[in-house]
Amino acid sequence: MRIREIIFLVLWLFVGLFINHSILNSNADPLFGPGAKRKVVVKKTVGDSPGAEIKDELKEGMRELKRGLKEGAKELKQAIGEAKIEYRSLEAKLSELDFESGEWANLEESGADANFELVNKNMERLASDSKRNDFKFGRRADARKLVAEPVDLADCSEVVIFLWNGEIEMAAGDSNSVEFDLTLYADENLGGEFEKFAAGFEVKSAVKDGVAKITVGDPAGATSAASSNYAVNGIIRVPKGKRVFVAGSHNHLSIGSMDGGLAVELPRGILNLRGNSGDADAIVRTGKLEINGHDGALQINVSTGDTTLQRVYGGVTYTGGTGKLTASEITGTLTAALKTGDVSAGEIGGSVNLVVGTGRASAYDVGEGLQITLNSGSADARNVEGEAKFHIGTGDLTASNLRDGLFAKTKTGAVSISGLVGDVEIEAGTGKVKIDGVDAAALNSASIEVGTGTIELGLAGRGSQSVEAETGAGRIYVNGKDAGKGEGASSEYSAEGGGARIMLSVKTGNVYLTGIEEVR
Repeated sequence: MRIREIIFLVLWLFVGLFINHSILNSNADPLFGPGAKRKVVVKKTVGDSPGAEIKDELKEGMRELKRGLKEGAKELKQAIGEAKIEYRSLEAKLSELDFESGEWANLEESGADANFELVNKNMERLASDSKRNDFKFGRRADARKLVAEPVDLADCSEVVIFLWNGEIEMAAGDSNSVEFDLTLYADENLGGEFEKFAAGFEVKSAVKDGVAKITVGDPAGATSAASSNYAVNGIIRVPKGKRVFVAGSHNHLSIGSMDGGLAVELPRGILNLRGNSGDADAIVRTGKLEINGHDGALQINVSTGDTTLQRVYGGVTYTGGTGKLTASEITGTLTAALKTGDVSAGEIGGSVNLVVGTGRASAYDVGEGLQITLNSGSADARNVEGEAKFHIGTGDLTASNLRDGLFAKTKTGAVSISGLVGDVEIEAGTGKVKIDGVDAAALNSASIEVGTGTIELGLAGRGSQSVEAETGAGRIYVNGKDAGKGEGASSEYSAEGGGARIMLSVKTGNVYLTGIEEVR
């Protein structure tokens, strides 16, 4: 049931309640309204009280009204239930995105490694309890330097770090140990409570089987109040060459100059990665992710929030829920799926594959082919080397300077292309298809089918063509002139020596051809 119908039912209920109130507080007719006049005959029969007939009619009217209200409430409840089912169905559909075929099919919602889950239940609970949304910490009246001994990593290849809430910078150190320069802060003056809490706050470490595990504070024993009132800020230095796993609760975390690979998970917060190398996994449930300068492959999951990627020397796989992805200067391939939001990808050395549920998908300066799948919204592309493919449900497509052919399939929306080298294949349900500047000399075949709309095809340069154009209800124009075939027209032209084969078909609408030498 549509939202419009649900709103109507709600209004109907309120009107019913108003009538009910009016009946109880006036002498209005329950069937004809408060302004209606009726002639009432009172019988003077022994035992009858004056107005008994009116009361009976009022009771009957009330019963009818209540039955109507009950039925309306039932229909409203059913409508709400149907709306929820439709929403769940849509949500499920948007979570099943297939990068390869451009259709909806069985892709896991998260692109991250299924084994990469660093945050335990206690840390997740602390993150969900936090009420802060700006990832900043308030006035710090109480502070104490944390005493933490360096952790020797001589026999370790990996280090796992669990963080308390706070703002942490992680950088490469010169020694072979993890070193700490941390301060425990309170958001407000808690007096003796701060001293008591600070006295028991520790940085714990353990080394086993070549892995060092470091815990800042004790998230398992922390209360929601503690996580809301205390933060740990400062610097953690980690030796180069070690793979680092970091999990936080509610953090602003910056990591730079690490070269052993990274895996980071923040339930809430801001994550900044700069100048690191090695393969990296990054998960941000709610917050913001910024990566500037990374040498290695990236695997990213951001459930809610914006992501910015710049200067990545490697491939990127991104999965998002709601937010915005901006990616530029990536030497490898970019594969990105986003349920709701905008994706912008530019200066990509490899191929680009973008899947968006609802929103906008944009790509420019792509080196090795482009594919965009969009359920609802708009898509645009420019300067693409390699074949460009588009699958669009509802929305417009705009593209320019496609250097190795075009394939596009749309249900509803306009298609506008300028500057095209290579073959063309377009299927459009409803909308206008306009293609200007097709290199006639490099064209082997063009096939354009439109259900309801128009086709405008303009050839540039010289080249021989074999043209077949037809309309179910429309006309065909060549070089601005009516081909003279009338409604439901069809026209054919074969140039001397054969050449490119062009097939144009519109069920309802006109066909416009320019750059054709003659028609016969």
